[in-house]
Amino acid sequence: MNIKVRLSLLFVGTFLLVLSVILFSIYFSNADFRKNDFFERLEHRTLNIVNILKSKPEIDKETFNKIDQFDVGRMHQEKIMVFDNSNQLIYNAGLPMGPENYLKIFRTEQFEKVYQGTEIDGTEIFGLEDGAPNGQFVVIVSGYDIYGRRKLTYLLQVIFFSLAVGTVLTFGASYFFIREVFKPIEQLNLSIQSIDEQNLNSQLPVKKSKDELNQLAINYNQMLTRLKIAFETQSVFVQNVSHELKTPLARISTQVEKALSMIPEPKGEAHNLLESSLDEIKNQGEVIESLLLLQRLQSMAPITRFKVRLDELFFQAQEEILLQYPKLLIHFDLDSTIESDSQLVIMGNPLLIKICYVNLMKNAALYSPDKNVEVVFSSQEGKTQICISNAGSVPLNAENIFQAFRRGENTGDEHGYGLGLSIVKRIIEMTPGTISYFHNGKHNFFISLVQS
Repeated sequence: MNIKVRLSLLFVGTFLLVLSVILFSIYFSNADFRKNDFFERLEHRTLNIVNILKSKPEIDKETFNKIDQFDVGRMHQEKIMVFDNSNQLIYNAGLPMGPENYLKIFRTEQFEKVYQGTEIDGTEIFGLEDGAPNGQFVVIVSGYDIYGRRKLTYLLQVIFFSLAVGTVLTFGASYFFIREVFKPIEQLNLSIQSIDEQNLNSQLPVKKSKDELNQLAINYNQMLTRLKIAFETQSVFVQNVSHELKTPLARISTQVEKALSMIPEPKGEAHNLLESSLDEIKNQGEVIESLLLLQRLQSMAPITRFKVRLDELFFQAQEEILLQYPKLLIHFDLDSTIESDSQLVIMGNPLLIKICYVNLMKNAALYSPDKNVEVVFSSQEGKTQICISNAGSVPLNAENIFQAFRRGENTGDEHGYGLGLSIVKRIIEMTPGTISYFHNGKHNFFISLVQS
């Protein structure tokens, strides 16, 4: 979940909480108002009955019933009971429960002349004890506020509908505005993803506003300018240093070879010393070439790619490495998963792929105790896989084996500067592909390349 969605959900959650508190406060206020209003209506109805009893204490039940039926204050599911001063029921209209039960409830509430309450089914009850010319009596009136409760139900439905619609609209609006706010950050993110040494001039547009995002764009552009200067300085330095180093090394190598040819037979200690110096000069030349190649690879310079056969490039690299190390034994094998020539074709630079082969087999020639290397080609899920293995009982550190100037513990007294594997890894990643190392009694370098 990205930060825009998280912020939108946080905003919606806050909005929903605040709006719910407001709307449900309105609902409960209306519910309380409905209840009080209905009790006032019950009280008014009860007082009308009391007034009738007071004005005509000798009225009979039938006459009272006729008068009551024409009262405009009648309510839904209305029930009325009237008791005299001896707790005898003198009037009963619509109550399903026995009169003694209502009177008992009324008497035990410890009321003072007036009682009001609500039954389980929502029926509200109002009771009043009053005096009349012929003595005290009790009037109990109950009813169900169907219209008020319908309004509350409708109000509750409106509240839930408003919350649902408000949530959707708020999420959409908040996501839209948050996305607009985050557009400069998205542009910065895209620019960072595409930045390399070749396009350090692609700066972000800067507005005249002084907000934090605009300041971030300004700082980012300034950083790109500093990086461009640093890369240009580094490139010029590497080119100049390589030229200044390679030229004198070539001259010294020529002079040493000439000096070796001038030494007469028998060759003695001076000849051995010159040969050792010539080997060291050649090693230094290889180091300079490796550093230049590594610098070009790290600079992300464009590389031309062609359709190449991995097995054919391997055989070319094999011929080259055997000229340097004729004692190296190379065992080549195609796995049964290779069923057609197309599984050996990739898009890559043939020169760089061949450098990878040479460097990996050179490691085997220098550091393998038996001077044997096994190379197996296989195919899986549209990728060509190459496993290059050589003997070695001590596993290497897989975490830093591909770092520049890192050498394994099995190098012994062999010359080397730890650049070969870092060059291999960079080439494979740019092809593109992956390379990994694992140890299962011997050293294994596993390469996976996408077939074209």
